[in-house]
Amino acid sequence: MKTFISVIAAVGIALGASCGNADVAKRRYVASGDAYAREGKYNEAALQYANAILQDRQFGEAHLKLAEMYLATGRVQEAMPEFVRAADLLPDDAAAQLKAGTLLLKGGLFEEAKTRARAVLTKDPSNVAALLLLGNAMAGLQHLDEAVSVLRHAVTLDPERAGTYTNVAVLEMARGDAKEAEATFQKAIEVSKGSADAYLGLGNFYRAQQRLGDAERAIKKALSIDPKNVAANEALAALYVEADRAPEAEPYLKAVVALSQDRSAGFELASYYAAVGRDADALATLDGLAANPKFFAEARTHAAIIQYSAGNRQAAHATIDLVLAREPRNAEAMTLQARLLLADGDVAPAHERIRSALEINPRLASAQLTLGRVLLAEGDIEGARRAFNDALAAEPNYLPAQLELVDLHRQRGQLDTSTEIADQAIRVHPNSLAARLALVQTLLVREQDHPRAQTELQGMLSRHPTSADVRSMQGAYFLSENNPAAARDAFARALELNPVQSDALAGIVAVDLASKNFSDARARVETALKRAPDAPALLIMAAKVSFSAGDPAKAEAALRRALEKDPASLEPYGLLAQLYVSQGRIEEAKRQFGEIARLQPRSVAAPTMLGVLCYATRDVAGAQSWWERALKIDGKAAAAANNLAWLYAESGANLDAALELAQIAKAKMPDQAEINDTLGWVYVKRKMGRTATQYLQLSIEKDGSNPLYHYHLGMAWAQAGEDGKARKSLERALSLNANFEGAAEARKTLRSLVY
Repeated sequence: MKTFISVIAAVGIALGASCGNADVAKRRYVASGDAYAREGKYNEAALQYANAILQDRQFGEAHLKLAEMYLATGRVQEAMPEFVRAADLLPDDAAAQLKAGTLLLKGGLFEEAKTRARAVLTKDPSNVAALLLLGNAMAGLQHLDEAVSVLRHAVTLDPERAGTYTNVAVLEMARGDAKEAEATFQKAIEVSKGSADAYLGLGNFYRAQQRLGDAERAIKKALSIDPKNVAANEALAALYVEADRAPEAEPYLKAVVALSQDRSAGFELASYYAAVGRDADALATLDGLAANPKFFAEARTHAAIIQYSAGNRQAAHATIDLVLAREPRNAEAMTLQARLLLADGDVAPAHERIRSALEINPRLASAQLTLGRVLLAEGDIEGARRAFNDALAAEPNYLPAQLELVDLHRQRGQLDTSTEIADQAIRVHPNSLAARLALVQTLLVREQDHPRAQTELQGMLSRHPTSADVRSMQGAYFLSENNPAAARDAFARALELNPVQSDALAGIVAVDLASKNFSDARARVETALKRAPDAPALLIMAAKVSFSAGDPAKAEAALRRALEKDPASLEPYGLLAQLYVSQGRIEEAKRQFGEIARLQPRSVAAPTMLGVLCYATRDVAGAQSWWERALKIDGKAAAAANNLAWLYAESGANLDAALELAQIAKAKMPDQAEINDTLGWVYVKRKMGRTATQYLQLSIEKDGSNPLYHYHLGMAWAQAGEDGKARKSLERALSLNANFEGAAEARKTLRSLVY
């Protein structure tokens, strides 16, 4: 027993000595960290403070100092938990509570920020900084009335603090009290004796109110007081971009680059140059950023995007390969590589690449977004929806993911959900034109939503009177209201603003053809072809104009050229077949394309066209043989894969192969109405009606005038047991054409529906 007690005593002495040494060590580490911090060596200081914490994990002072070093080196995400831990360990340290609360507020953790503010106010009810934190936290929680009340109390305690007035004004604006907000912004100017920040606050208020002239004057006043005010330079540049006066933004963006230590300023300038079509300047700016090893990867990935957008695919791939050669585990670069592969139509490699990126960083929002787009291309719509939501979970209010979900739900016919997501995106990104356009596109689907669509369009036109995209959407609205004259004017205005706005061109040509104004339609398309003589979409449009104008020879020439440039596209084959059938030239066409197939054995277009011609003469076996031949030449030939899938589905003999082929076509051309219709119909044949509806709705979104698409959707809904939806779709098909192929089956199915 005596020996046992001696051992325990010895251990106690050793532990006591160890604790004493740890206490001394942690103090030495903190002193060393303080010395490094005074010299501006923040990374070295952070290391020393971290060593102190290893000696004593309850050492609040070290956690606080480590958090400050993280903040000084821009490592905000790492700073926040350290500040919170320090505040927990130092409950009586008001500064620690407020720093933790401020970072929690910036991170959107409003309830936690509120708790920190209240902890300070419990001990010091007159602490103005804590009142400001509390007020802003309440605002984040959407308790706007309480937030204004708290901040007005802060004003009474410190009436000479101009920033508090600005805070109050912002909240009054959020409450919708613009008059009171303006008066409070003016009070901030008075209290600050005309400070630049106070004028900037007023200018930003006017920007939000779309009083752009007043905003410009207020922000320029701020710059006259403080020309080096980074925020004011940024605000004026943003105002000019919003007002479609982008060229005037350049000097202010350059000033931000010169004044700011934030590397993002250079990237903003490069993005500006790219947006206004000055790719050379954008790339030169990025070259300068890439010279710094810290920014090399980010600058080069931005450069690759610009190169690809300019049509220089080879250079874009080479640039991203260079980044990955230097940083093989760079998830952002891998994500961009997946995006480029997807844009090239290489869906399987894109899928493999984006999965690798997500293994490295599963919380990377852009990677989840890209995965969603890959899954869409593969036809996995539900998987895409989950991926887009995962992107939002990783980065709440991530606009690209919100826009994808708006589009996805609209195409699935889930219009209320689509509208709700668009509204949410606009609340968070009120200056996003893309979000507002997405909302209007959804509102145009239902006639009952047209009044709101008109209101939204009027608001966009007042803010963006020179936006070609807005004018084109206005044209679409007028078409939906059966007002072709107004639609023509809107599309014409869009083309004046941007001669290559594709939706506006397609819209005005459609109006011209409907009114038999063939000369104007032809002139518009020919002008566009001078700018882009090899664009398949323009060649197809030219063919339609020529055919409508009674010039089949010219239509045929345009369609053959379109096939030469893009043999995967479905539409030219169908149009050519219609042309040959209408002229009674099917056998002649077979001979011509047969000769092409003989002379050019690697041609995909020739056997694909021969299959279409055989099918037009009800030679199903011949069609199947030619399409199978096209797929032996190119296993990803979308048109041949789609058509062969249709044959297999109709026969019901090889539905597994039909599904595989339809998915190949979908991966290559995910937005084609015909391809989505084929994939949906294959699912119907496989007795998977509910799955089929997702794709069939996409077809109708692209072409709502095709009775066959409505018929297929109706049959899918009937198979899924949704009688009401089935009845609506089948009746719509018969209203479009009472004698379409499948009309008899549609009527039979209608008679069988229970409700």
